[in-house]
Amino acid sequence: MIVSKSIPIKDRVLSYYDTNNSPAKYTLLFFSPGPTSGTYFHPFFKLFPKSFRLVSFDYYGRGKSSRCDKFSYEMFARDVEYLIRELKLQDITLVGVSFGTCVVNSIVEGRRVSISKVVLVTPGEFFNNFVTLLLRIAFIPPKFSKRVQLFYRYILTSKLRFFGPDFPKTNLDLILSQWLYAIKYKIPLTLYSTKPCMIVTYKNDSIVTKESRVRLRHCYPNSFEIWFNGPHTISYQGGNLVRWRKHLLPAITSFVEEEIT
Repeated sequence: MIVSKSIPIKDRVLSYYDTNNSPAKYTLLFFSPGPTSGTYFHPFFKLFPKSFRLVSFDYYGRGKSSRCDKFSYEMFARDVEYLIRELKLQDITLVGVSFGTCVVNSIVEGRRVSISKVVLVTPGEFFNNFVTLLLRIAFIPPKFSKRVQLFYRYILTSKLRFFGPDFPKTNLDLILSQWLYAIKYKIPLTLYSTKPCMIVTYKNDSIVTKESRVRLRHCYPNSFEIWFNGPHTISYQGGNLVRWRKHLLPAITSFVEEEIT
């Protein structure tokens, strides 16, 4: 059973979801793509063995977490680290998807909590410099009328498939400001970890640059890359859920269960 919980941190509230399987042999923390809440993974959670404790989060401005006018990967990473310490979690595996991989990298870079392994799904820097510039120009207006918000919501959900049906019903100003923050992401020069790392790449991914994936492999020298068919991110529901039950689920579970030598 997935239980919804929250924890106060300074002047904000972090909402999270926990299967709280006890006793659990493995603990996995999931970080969803940017426009989605922590419920993004819930259909996928139900496929895991009972020996896995699974936790996901609502980013600020998503789901039940507090709204924040400003967001950074480092801020959210520190808040998750606080939660990890409060729950006394040890030897965890971090699993990030797209935007979520940026937060995972911040946690790994900080080295302030006990991490066992890392799973990065469609990670890297997003778009080349030219496309990034065009997107920044397209989203220059800081505030949007309701009519303009409806237009952007239509474009983001209908034309950009990686947003999909999980696009949240929340203030679009916040979503777009975080979207602009995400497309400017650069892999930290100080990121380096020898923790075992599995990098999952989708063959039809037109978002992540190839060069950044190569750099990421140097940041995680004890890493390997696996490939699946599909776009940048997909929903864990319907036919896609069946597909990932056959491919992604076995890959993650076998990687987590493998003894570290």
